Amino acid sequence: MRDKEKANQKEEIAKALVLNNLDWIEEGIMYCSMRDRAFWLQNCRGLVNTVDGKAEFQDFTKPTHNLLYNLSNGFHESVSSSDKPPEMSKEIIMNMLMTELQAQRITQDDFRAAGQEVNEAWSHDLATFRNFCEIAVPRWVNRKRTVFLSSKATVQRGTDARDLLDQLRRVQDSTDSRVAHPTSSFDDLLVDGHEDKPTVKTYQCNAIPSLNFSWGGGLVPSQCGLVICPSNGGKTVLSNQLGSDWGLDGYNTLIVSTEHTVEEMFVRQLSCNCELDFTRLATGYRASNFNDRENAKIHSFVERINRHMRIEDMRDNPLSLGDDIAGLITRLRDRGEFDTQVLIVDWLGGNAHESMESSALSTYLMNTLKLIRDQCHATGVAGMVMAQAHPLKVRGKKRLSATDSAWCNTLHTYADWGFGVSLLEKEDNEAEEDGNAFSRDNAKAEQFFNFFKTRNAPSGAFKVVRDFKFQRFQQPADLSGSGAHTPGQGLLARR
Repeated sequence: MRDKEKANQKEEIAKALVLNNLDWIEEGIMYCSMRDRAFWLQNCRGLVNTVDGKAEFQDFTKPTHNLLYNLSNGFHESVSSSDKPPEMSKEIIMNMLMTELQAQRITQDDFRAAGQEVNEAWSHDLATFRNFCEIAVPRWVNRKRTVFLSSKATVQRGTDARDLLDQLRRVQDSTDSRVAHPTSSFDDLLVDGHEDKPTVKTYQCNAIPSLNFSWGGGLVPSQCGLVICPSNGGKTVLSNQLGSDWGLDGYNTLIVSTEHTVEEMFVRQLSCNCELDFTRLATGYRASNFNDRENAKIHSFVERINRHMRIEDMRDNPLSLGDDIAGLITRLRDRGEFDTQVLIVDWLGGNAHESMESSALSTYLMNTLKLIRDQCHATGVAGMVMAQAHPLKVRGKKRLSATDSAWCNTLHTYADWGFGVSLLEKEDNEAEEDGNAFSRDNAKAEQFFNFFKTRNAPSGAFKVVRDFKFQRFQQPADLSGSGAHTPGQGLLARR
């Protein structure tokens, strides 16, 4: 079991490095592939800096790294038929660089920079890099190419969506084939179950307690879930309600908004936690609009939540959402500014659908969710990602399923758990339609959360009541099945 734990630890470190320290990984891969032919043969041959369809991949960020890799790749290929192929040496690579310079294929600056990299490569012990780089190569290639192909879709409007989709699938298939998860026998699991280990930590939800049952005790660190919700169905309400609930309990909660400003998110939290009619906050918070008692409630809420809540406005960069979130979590943690425990994304992709063709958009959403999920796994963050539901498929549907998301019906593949939020219309009134969306004025207060994917707990739906006045969901006091609880009311319920 110890060997298994060590292997898992190496894998987690390698995954974290790919997400958070690309420079280190790229240098390590370049050093190993240049100096160790066996490493190149096993991990890099035919995978790195290749051509796929119309895309010529240069996988390394630095031009000098691409140059050195291509030269060493050519050398390894040229000696591959030898009985005892020679290893690359410092002298050989410098001679190859001189040949490139004399042929005017590189400049003096390129030669000088590459020479410095060669000196660095031969000054390091490869054992420092090799173990982690072996595990990291397919994940690194996957991330680099996914980002490259996704950006290509928006910059080059002429990109054929089917070609792009096929390329992304080939990248994913290549990663999956090289990152095999070892199977365990039941004996291993039985032994593991008898070991004296601490109970898995969870972040319990007070606002809607029945969520805890389907989560397996509460929101679990290192897992990332998917919430599928129609337009006007309460994605932002739920994001702010749950975010402030965990923040008030002292868990550092990062809310990423792709549609609303920080102020627009904040006033929903004020309405929910301080019981202020949301119509009074529709134009923003102004102290003069509230009496002394109400302002005291607001100040008390802000004082309690401030240390444990951060709202990040990412409306302007939906196409780099996964990378931006991964970088933000790491940067805040490394600087000691904010150690994120809970991540809530409202909502996946933002307005990316306005600039991408349908098949490319589907692949982009899949890969973005996968990147966020992998970041949660690597950093121990408990994640929750909101996604748009298909407006026509879910109309009048009580229990939203895993395939009801808009633009991509396989998003649940990259989620550890997931539930759908219904949006039902009143039956005794004709609704005025706003495109394909429900009319808010005609929405029923009674809705359903349907868990279509859980880890250990059973799936199933339970009823909730949406309080439009105070921008929150509540659990009916007479709820049966997964345990009856009195609806939580944020700050007021825990004074």
